[in-house]
Amino acid sequence: MPLVSVVMPVRNAGATVARAVASIQGQTLRDWELIAIDDGSKDASRFILIEMAQSDPRIRILRTKG
Repeated sequence: MPLVSVVMPVRNAGATVARAVASIQGQTLRDWELIAIDDGSKDASRFILIEMAQSDPRIRILRTKG
């Protein structure tokens, strides 16, 4: 089965980003990658994503200046 790429834009979503990522992680399909694009968040979104990516190598984070 081919790899499924999920692209998730994030901006100041510190209150919900962990739940969104957990929802992707909870899917039955295991062969996926999450590309989280932090669009210049000013809250904890970036740090939450970094922490989650450290425990799941399928999560990649890209950052724009927003």
